Amino acid sequence: MPPTPAGALSPRSLFKRIFLSSGLYSIPALAQQVISTLMLPVVTASLSREDYAVLGTLEQVGILLALLLGGCFGCSIGYFYYERDTAEERRPVIGTSILGAVFAGLLTAVVCWVLAVPLTRLVFHHDGYAFYLRFMILGAAPSFALEALLGWARVANRPRTYVIGALARGLVGAAAALILAVFFRLTILGMLAAGIASVTVPFLMLGPACWRATRPTFDSPLFVRMVKFYFFVGLGGLAMFCINFGDRLLLWRHASGPEIGDYVLAYKIGMLSILAYNSFYSYWGSNMFDLMKRDDADALFARLLTYAAGAIVVPCLGLTIFARPAIRMLAHHNYSGAAVFVPAIAFAYGIRCLGDFFRSRFYVAGRPGYDALCNWAGAALCLGGYLYWIPRLGVWGAVLATAVAFAALLGIGLIWTYRIRPYRVEGGRLVKMAIAMAAVLAAFAALPMASLGGQIAFGALLMAAFPGLLWILGFPTPAERELLRAAIQRVRAGVPPAR
Repeated sequence: MPPTPAGALSPRSLFKRIFLSSGLYSIPALAQQVISTLMLPVVTASLSREDYAVLGTLEQVGILLALLLGGCFGCSIGYFYYERDTAEERRPVIGTSILGAVFAGLLTAVVCWVLAVPLTRLVFHHDGYAFYLRFMILGAAPSFALEALLGWARVANRPRTYVIGALARGLVGAAAALILAVFFRLTILGMLAAGIASVTVPFLMLGPACWRATRPTFDSPLFVRMVKFYFFVGLGGLAMFCINFGDRLLLWRHASGPEIGDYVLAYKIGMLSILAYNSFYSYWGSNMFDLMKRDDADALFARLLTYAAGAIVVPCLGLTIFARPAIRMLAHHNYSGAAVFVPAIAFAYGIRCLGDFFRSRFYVAGRPGYDALCNWAGAALCLGGYLYWIPRLGVWGAVLATAVAFAALLGIGLIWTYRIRPYRVEGGRLVKMAIAMAAVLAAFAALPMASLGGQIAFGALLMAAFPGLLWILGFPTPAERELLRAAIQRVRAGVPPAR
């Protein structure tokens, strides 16, 4: 049975679907972070800080090649999928996006194999890691195809299929890394092998499932249209890559390997701030084309912005408050210096997520080129910041340049998307959220705790205070208050929620 169109749902039913789907999409993301957290002691004990930095840098080189050569080709599926109305009309969209992604992966592997030596000389100033790069890129084709298959699961409103595939990716990768750590010495090569296994196995799982469900076909004219659409998506993604990871090229000149290792770990932890938002975006990014056709699209966008801001603020607060005790408990003591960078990175990426939400309106309007221009404006500012601040401030220069670029991207996105189509926001509620966040951060800064137990206990108190402050400030709407009271009453009475 085809999914119910979003336009046919009442606002309450639609929000219920969004929250339920986002909740399902969050399962593999949360599981991945739990797995990564549990594996952190194993990885940091097995790899030196310099090896950890090398591994992180190799991964970013792979991402760069993917952006240049079509790694996100499958992300165009949403725009073309919702151009068509029936399952029969959508079959070519599904097949073309998946086969196009496979082709892009094979092209990436060939190009990387040929250019591995000059690429590693450019990044590391020697070609000693060329073999690692060639080995890593063998997973490009299954990785790109898996992203296209997960995109199909999202647009077809199959969250359970998505969860199975994404969970398999995390579990297979962790199992492979753990086996290598227990029975062999876990090295950079072992981590790369685990990464290849983590995309190949779920690709082999979801591919046959997609074939049985849709019998996808390939459409050459549609492929050309998708390539043109992806050109601007990839161009914007390349700009975002320069912001996210362009600092690594300069840091290898102006910081030591151990310092970069701390920074890489802090980056991985700080980027957890986008976890909840990404779960929401897994639904929104694929269904926004349909949702923004509704008669109440403006009110829907304003309300979703408020909820998206909440999904960003809460993780940023948690990472700021618990960064030090978490690293003390989970990572090798050599990595203790990473904690100081986490809060700044977390909030920088929170700002980025807000900008991403606004700039999604470019895609709804069928103008991905605007997003590319916006991203490149931010990238130019960020690269200039890297060149100026990294030689003077080292790792902190990279953090500062990234935060400034994301703030500029948010500002540009606010203005440009409004010019394309004016929007509304729930300004009063957003201000109340900012006040509650500032109060929690002020208390955290004013009362530092030295002991591990004190840090955990005080942090838990502060995190509990945040929703209390929102309630006192009158943040919830009357309908939200009523829903919350009803939920509390059902919990107390032991009654399951109404369906």
